[in-house]
Amino acid sequence: MVTLRLAMTPDEEATYEAALDGLREAYGSERPEWFYLAVMAKHFLDMHADADDRVKRTLSRKVIRRDNYTCAVPECLQRGGLEADHIRLRSRGGADTMENLTSLCAADHRYGKHTVGRLRLHGRAPHDLIVRMGSRVYRKDTLISPPLDEGALAEDPWAGGSPS
Repeated sequence: MVTLRLAMTPDEEATYEAALDGLREAYGSERPEWFYLAVMAKHFLDMHADADDRVKRTLSRKVIRRDNYTCAVPECLQRGGLEADHIRLRSRGGADTMENLTSLCAADHRYGKHTVGRLRLHGRAPHDLIVRMGSRVYRKDTLISPPLDEGALAEDPWAGGSPS
């Protein structure tokens, strides 16, 4: 049989014993002491995970506020239902930092980026972000590739024939 000895002050010892008594009452007194320590550790880890979630939610709110409550996709006018999205994916080493997060509406995030994969983000937010949508590439909401054909803007799309 193994006996656990923890170095504690008298107050810590009293708190530990009170916690053990509560766990013995909840789970039965026939279990070994390591079981109760495992329950305490699980509770600690669950509490720590909640703290991480709170930090991530706070970071997301800061990103969305920084981006003026607007989707980063240049052609999107969505100003609600925004999510903070990683520019460089976490699975590829991207960090949870302001520079690696940008605001995307749920549709662009889930459909454009993750479902069809035609939306790609590069660079650092918010001022050095490059957005690629299919063949179009934007930097700071300005189309940089392919070059915009100014003549196409002057054409009347309804002139020269019947609608099909």
